[in-house]
Formats: sequence, C-alpha cells, structure tokens
Amino acid sequence: MSKSTINICIPVFNEEKNINKLYEDLKIKILDLEKKYDMILKIVFFDDGSSDNSRQILEKLENIELLYVDENKGLGNAIRELCMHSKETGVNGMFKVDGDGQMDLDDLNKFLENDMHKNKDVIYGNRFHKSSNYKMPLHRRFGSKIFKIFLKLFSIDISDPTNGFIYLSKKYLANSKIIGNYNAAQQILLDAKLRNLKIDEVNINLKQRSEGRSFIGIKYPIIVFGNLIGLYIYKRTLQTLIIPGLIIFLIGFLIFIYNIALWILSIKDTIISDEILFLFIILGAQLAITGFIINIFKEK
Repeated sequence: MSKSTINICIPVFNEEKNINKLYEDLKIKILDLEKKYDMILKIVFFDDGSSDNSRQILEKLENIELLYVDENKGLGNAIRELCMHSKETGVNGMFKVDGDGQMDLDDLNKFLENDMHKNKDVIYGNRFHKSSNYKMPLHRRFGSKIFKIFLKLFSIDISDPTNGFIYLSKKYLANSKIIGNYNAAQQILLDAKLRNLKIDEVNINLKQRSEGRSFIGIKYPIIVFGNLIGLYIYKRTLQTLIIPGLIIFLIGFLIFIYNIALWILSIKDTIISDEILFLFIILGAQLAITGFIINIFKEK
C-alpha cells in the first residue's frame, strides 16, 4: 500500500527575511511527521511576484517545488494555483501555511492526529481559543467577527474564518473554486459548504511576526464580501439567476399578452406601462441567459 502524500504549500510575497528560517523549521518538522504518520510531505513554495530577493532565495533551497508569477497577483491567485497544482500532481491533500513564520509548525500534528485529515475535507486553524495568547488588532478582530456572522447564514460555524492555516483534502481539491485574486479563506469555507463537504477546526498557536509586515488593507472586507457573493451566484446559478430571470420574464410576457388582448378589444386601460413591461422582459431574459452562460462555462 502506497504512502499518503500531502503538500505543504506556502505562498510568499516579499518574505526574504523569513523564508530561510521557515524552510529550516519545516525540514526538521517534516522528518518527524513523516516517521510518526508514515506519510510523505512535500514542500511547495509559490512566489507571488516578490519585488525583494524572495525568488532568488527560494531557487537555492533543496527538495522543494517552486511555483511563481512574475507580477504580484494576490493571495487568492496563489492559493488557486497551489490547489490546481496539488490536484494535478495527485496528492492526498494540502496544507496552506503562511510564509511569514508566524504559524507554529508543531500544530501540524493537530490536523493529522487520529486521522482527522482523512475524515474531514476542510480543516481550519483557530487562533481564538481560551488558552491562546494571540492578540489580533481590534479592527481585524471586528472584521473576523463580521465574516463569522455572515458565514453562519450558510450554517458554517467556524471560530476563525480569516485564518490562513488550512488543510484541504483531495476531495475538496478535485473541484475547488476561488473567485478573484484576494484572500480566499472565506471562499474556501463557502465553497466546501455548498458542496456538502465536511468542515472542522483545530486550536492553533501563533507566534509574533519577527520580520516584514502584513499586507491586509482597508479594502479587504469589501473585496472579500464581493467575492463571496460572486462565488455563491456561480455555484447556485439556478436559484440566483435562472429561476428568478425566468419568473420575471414570464410575468412580463404574460402582462404583454394581456395588454395585447386589451388593445384588440379596444380597451385602453393597461396593467402596466409599456416601458416598465419591456424592462421586465429584458431584465428577466438577461438574468436567465447569464445564468445559462455561467452554467455552460462551469461544465467545461
């Protein structure tokens, strides 16, 4: 029986001061985990168009896979590419670990012990447990709470939906969908839920960032919410576009037929003006056609 293989995927952007230490820590931890769980762990870095020396440092590392883009495209694109790479190479799953060295690699055990990674499709790290010393800035903590409330509308009960320490199973990777190039953490949860996959969480510890800085800005929640809505529409085109579009079109069309009947009978009173009537018909048709087009692309 062949050993289970899991990628440890690390997207980096301008992390030249953190890469070497993270790499050395990973090498040591991987030796322990491979022996303990009788598996193969592969390191995959993704350089997201760094403008410092990150790429040059990564190219010198041994026994890693290196993916990269020449221009910075964003974390969402990096995770999408890493998911695609993991799917195409046929591994049994992948970890997504941040490249800033803040994550405690000992916590990899918590995802693997008791075969948790074999029984769940998506596992998130939770920084907000009672014994945690992590202090998130107030504005970011507030944003995390908002996302948590929003995701509960879809029956997703995760304590830390903005966390970047994530495990994704082969089942999730088989048909993953990430819209846009911004942070994908919340999209992964929604995507998994809409596909009826199993989601869970483990408590993790976070270290202070020793070098570099975070790139999350004020536009973060706006873009992420837009991407979540876009993902839901993409996944549920029948409910969000096609059926509403056909209903609006049908209402407009029936009223149009009724108005023609009134005109034939020389009755001048109509239910609705022609301008609004045609707006109904055009809007309904556009919604339904857009939904059908999205469905066509989804099937390709």
